[in-house]
Amino acid sequence: MVVAQGYEAGGHRGIFDPLAPDGQMSTFTLVQTIRRHTDIPLIAAGGVMDGAGINSVMNLGADGAQLGTAFLLCPESSTDGGYREALKKRV
Repeated sequence: MVVAQGYEAGGHRGIFDPLAPDGQMSTFTLVQTIRRHTDIPLIAAGGVMDGAGINSVMNLGADGAQLGTAFLLCPESSTDGGYREALKKRV
């Protein structure tokens, strides 16, 4: 399984080489690029916020989607109050 995390991802992104230039590939482009080269299970992450986003990445070849930021405003989340307010201003 591969998690394809585009530059839209909130929080942190993993990288292989911190000295290499950052190509800032979008999740959509990354999913399509990886799918052209392999058929292993592919999970899209980064910028996917709702059902429409999930549908979009799956139509591009992802087998599933990983959401994170989308859940930070849920009542069950222990998100810090200041961060919560900042997110509300961005939504």
